[in-house]
Amino acid sequence: LLNRIPDYDPAYLPEAEQVLGRAIELSPGRQVTYFELAHIYLNTKRVDQSLAVLEKAWKLNKDFPAAAANLFTGAAVAGRFDVMERLRKEISYEKINSSLLKRIAQAYQLEKRSNEAIEIYEVIVKRDKDDPQARAVLAALLAEVGRVKEARFYVGEAIRIDEKYRSEGEQFLRTLEGR
Repeated sequence: LLNRIPDYDPAYLPEAEQVLGRAIELSPGRQVTYFELAHIYLNTKRVDQSLAVLEKAWKLNKDFPAAAANLFTGAAVAGRFDVMERLRKEISYEKINSSLLKRIAQAYQLEKRSNEAIEIYEVIVKRDKDDPQARAVLAALLAEVGRVKEARFYVGEAIRIDEKYRSEGEQFLRTLEGR
């Protein structure tokens, strides 16, 4: 969602908004069209309208993970923790692929909500046995909230999976000494 905002030429935004609105009228079940309209609303700083459109897209098919990820991201940008919390209770992270889960976790990280991001990364590392990057991020998040023993474990896992993590991992472990 956020990657697309700069793609729009401001001169065409009003026309694009009209065309997308008409496209939704003609084919109200195409979630992708809602995403494009939400981009325009974000680009023109109409955050509440963007969230409303993203919510409609998600409600069309709650099993479409990209819709949930876009709504989470939009809510994070808007600082709408109420929306994020409601979504967190309504969706199953197990149904969402790891790439989209990482986007959702990053939305929480942007808002300094480490515990929620930890919850998501725990799902990712459980699912993706060979993802050192997810373990490294989880370790950093765990250290932020004082769960140092677990942070050490996940740094060790990242190094075990991929030696490229050794130098940074060992440096990270040294920063945790005494904690």
